[in-house]
Order: sequence, then C-alpha cells, then structure tokens
Amino acid sequence: MCFACSDESICKYCMCCERVADGIKFLRQRGYVHQLKTKLDTLREKCIQKKEDLEESIQSLEKTYNTILEEIHNLREEINEYLDTVEMNTVSLLDTLLLAVKTSVQEDILVCKQVIEDMNHSDNNMQIMENNSDTLQCIMYSNCRDESFKAESMLHGLTAKRRLQ
Repeated sequence: MCFACSDESICKYCMCCERVADGIKFLRQRGYVHQLKTKLDTLREKCIQKKEDLEESIQSLEKTYNTILEEIHNLREEINEYLDTVEMNTVSLLDTLLLAVKTSVQEDILVCKQVIEDMNHSDNNMQIMENNSDTLQCIMYSNCRDESFKAESMLHGLTAKRRLQ
C-alpha cells in the first residue's frame, strides 16, 4: 500500500508514483487504454466531419448572401426611391450578419483544427506509449484522456452554438 492511501482496496486504483506500474497494468487489463484510443479515433472523425460541415456552412452563407443581394437589386428596378433606402439598410445589415456569422464559423474552424492537431499528437503518443516508462505512460494516458474530454466539450459547444444561430 502506498503512503497516500489508507485502505488497500482504494490503493489498488491509486495513481501515485509508487503504484504507477500497477495502475497502467490495471488500465491495460481492463481495456481502458484501447477504449481511449478508440474514443480518440471516433472523436477525431467527428471533429473532421464538424470542420467540413462548418466549411460547407460558409459556402451556403455566401450563396444565400448572393441570392438575397440579387433579389434586392431586381426589386429595386421595379420600385421607386423608397426601395433605395430599403436596399441600403438591408445590404448593410446583411453584410454585418454575414461578417459576424462568417467570423464565428471561421473561429470554430480554427478551434476544430487545433483540437484535431492535439488529438493527432495524442494519437501519436498512444502509439509510442508502450515504449516508455510506466510513469510516462501514466502521464501520456492522462493527457490523452484530457484531449478526449476537450474534444467532446468542443463538439458539444459548437453543436449548441449552431442551434442558437
């Protein structure tokens, strides 16, 4: 039993320095390391899909912008001076909206790219994990779990944000 635990049944799950080897062995035996790698792969695929969806969203926004702008110009030819005022106001608001949404989506794409890079790094660490000391394996496992939580949080946040828009 290690110095930090007061109960042998708790100590076998402890990740302190004296129990790192047992902890890693436990994680491998229970399949947690493999489960985490599978989860990272799945989340990476979801992140890639989310990034692609966001990129398509930008194209759709620009197409919608162009369609609305064209309708405004066609109507202007049929109406009088009042439409000039409506056109200026509408185009201005539309530009502001496009800029705001496009900026937001581009920021989300950057976040997705960063998470994907981080997950690729974690995946590389998972592949070389067994070639390192038990302590380093424990740290790498913990970092990979953190990246997994970060990716899930980011995906959840982007999904909720898209619903609001």
